[in-house]
Amino acid sequence: MLKVLRPHIEDFLAERGMEISKARSSLFNIREQDFEFLGFSFDKRRFNYKKRSEVSWVKKRSYKSTSRIIIKPSNDNLRKFKNKVRDIIGSHTDLSTLVLKLNEYLRGWAIYFATTGDSAECVRKLHRFVLRKCWEKVVKLHPTTPRKALRKRFFPKHKFYQLGRYVERSWVFSVPTKLERPSVKDALLRLFNLDSIRAPGNAQIPMGLNAYKKVDRERLETRILYINFPSGTVEKICRRQKFICPVCGQSLSNGEDIEVHHLLSLKDLRLHATPNTQVKTVALHKICHSRMHKELQKSSKI
Repeated sequence: MLKVLRPHIEDFLAERGMEISKARSSLFNIREQDFEFLGFSFDKRRFNYKKRSEVSWVKKRSYKSTSRIIIKPSNDNLRKFKNKVRDIIGSHTDLSTLVLKLNEYLRGWAIYFATTGDSAECVRKLHRFVLRKCWEKVVKLHPTTPRKALRKRFFPKHKFYQLGRYVERSWVFSVPTKLERPSVKDALLRLFNLDSIRAPGNAQIPMGLNAYKKVDRERLETRILYINFPSGTVEKICRRQKFICPVCGQSLSNGEDIEVHHLLSLKDLRLHATPNTQVKTVALHKICHSRMHKELQKSSKI
């Protein structure tokens, strides 16, 4: 099989100016040993029919198989993640700064590794570890305060918007923010929720399509747009903009979260709205939306 496939792979890469590095390439049977690549561990395992999730996964497939490939973060990366979390928590005594630093690291790490269902499940399991370390830090900083008072003060309940609905969660690490929020009294800074991470999923496409052919590429791009944007208000706004973010000029179908920006603020609508007022909206990336509001706040102060 290798003798048959290798020439075709080399020809395919040569057309695009690439080649297989013999020094950095290795061949082995994935059934006998797993391998690590870009921080992920690839392993082929047999189905465990005692697990209900794996049985349902087999029933959904039209073909019968006894094994599948498991993709998840490698053990070295999991060890580095836990050590990094311990270092961040141990090196900060100010809880607001601690949550800001943790959120930066947790968000980037989770988005990178939550690419498959197994990998996302592994990321979700780490939320309990991070929460336990934050609880130990709070207890250490307030040794004389009762535990119930600490939980009520730093780990209250909070409603999150997750997968199209609001979910109430307990034990949400929350601290007072030092940022200026004149419109919100007693604003809280909350820890990034690793438990809400979900894999983006892989949509099946018709066989025979080649992304390197111009005709097939246009067909695949339109299919990606329909997959990422189900019918609704957001889809209509994005279609009006031809699926381009007006701030960065990049495509809105790159997998980032999308938010709707109102060109008229709610305050202006309450004061000056009439029955004939048309609310103009644009769709932006979540990061571009926050960046736009920061620039608007700076310009209003000037």
